[in-house]
Order: sequence, then C-alpha cells, then structure tokens
Amino acid sequence: MANFDLLPDNIILEVLNYLPVKELCIAGRVCRRWRRITRDYTLWRHVDLTPYRLDLKKTWKVIRSHFSECLISLKLRGDFNMPIKDKNPVSDAMLVDLNERCPNIRHITLQNCKLQNLEMKLPPSLTSIELYQCYWKPRWFKHLHTMVPNIKCLILEHTSRVDNFDLDDVCKITGLEFLNLNACYRINEKGLEKIAKELINLQTLEIAHCNCTDLILHHISRHLTKLETLNIRNSKVTDSGISTIVSGLAILSI
Repeated sequence: MANFDLLPDNIILEVLNYLPVKELCIAGRVCRRWRRITRDYTLWRHVDLTPYRLDLKKTWKVIRSHFSECLISLKLRGDFNMPIKDKNPVSDAMLVDLNERCPNIRHITLQNCKLQNLEMKLPPSLTSIELYQCYWKPRWFKHLHTMVPNIKCLILEHTSRVDNFDLDDVCKITGLEFLNLNACYRINEKGLEKIAKELINLQTLEIAHCNCTDLILHHISRHLTKLETLNIRNSKVTDSGISTIVSGLAILSI
C-alpha cells in the first residue's frame, strides 16, 4: 500500500477539497503537515455549515480559526427549538467580525435563525442574501439598500414574517435582479403591485403560494420588461392573466 505521506501537498489538498467542514477540521488534527494544508484558503472559499446546528460560540470559533479574506459564501443554520441565546448562530458582533475578516464575502445564507434581537449589520460586500424560515423584528430591511448597496439577489422563501411593510423597504433596492418570496403568505395584492412597479430591473421573480392575481400579472407585464423567469405556482390566476403575461413579455419563462 502506498504511503499517503509521500503525496505532494497539492494532491492532498485536492483530496481534502471533497470533505465537508466537520471532517476537514478533523483532518487538520492528524499531524502538523495536515493542519497546515487544511488551513489553505482554497478550502475555505465556500463554507456550508447548514448540516451542523452550531451555537454562536462554535460558529465564532470556526470564523476565527479558518475564515479569511478569501471567503466568498457562507451558509448557517439555527434551531427554533432552543432559546435564542443558546442556539442562534449569528450576532451583531459576529457579523461585524465577519466583515472585518472577510471583506470579499458575496453570499450569505441563513436558515431557521431568530434575528429579532439583531440590527442590520450585514457585510456591505454582499451581493446575495438568502433567508429561509427566519424571524426578525419589524422594518429590519429599512436600511438594507444603503448598508448593502450592491445586492442583486434576495431570497426570503418560507419566511412567514414578510409582509407589505417589508416590501416597502425591499423596493428601495432598485438594482435587485432576483427576488424570491415563495410561500410568504402575508403579502397581498398591494405589496405585489408595488414590486411590479418599482423593481423594474428584476430578471427573476418567485412568488409561488402568494396572493398573485390577474391584475398583478398585468402590472408585471407592463413594468417588469427585463423579467425572464416568473414562478406563480398555486396562485389565483386565470387563463386570461396567463395570456396577458405571455403576450406582454416575449422572453419570459413561466
């Protein structure tokens, strides 16, 4: 059997690249050489921590031990069954530290996180924010357009907290190109109409299981001329509404 120690660093690095985060951290304990290799920045560009329900202390430990300016995307997962102070993987201080350590981060994903006690202190370098089944205090997005000026993608799927007041703030992000509001049942016709009239740069709009009507499709076909993809599954639309949107937007894929 060949001795693994005889392999050059670049081959070991390629093998370690297939390991998830937990196993990668374990591999770093094998020896000093592996510890050095597992800290290579190429292994920590895209970090997915959603398979692990980490509390804030453990999340911060990973950030301080492995994250650097090379980090591009980060995914975190919370746990609704535990108190905020015990299981929430994010805090304002952690987000500030993340911004200082990782000034080039572009994408952040949060799942099942309680954000009621957090201010909006996301890294300004972000271009994509994904929130799945999260909770936050009212008007949490009020200053998002100024704090994260380059955001192009916003996903709020299955986040029941989203309502028309949140959309008032989201509509200030005029450069938004991708918006996902699937299963945000608090949004009504008024909120969807505002999106259609103000977010004119949208290329993808996901509003499945929302209160979409023929009137909303009329506004979409009239104002969202750059729209290429529209998801309206389980909506209150008729054949007339579908005909309107298809004839109004020739490049649209439904």
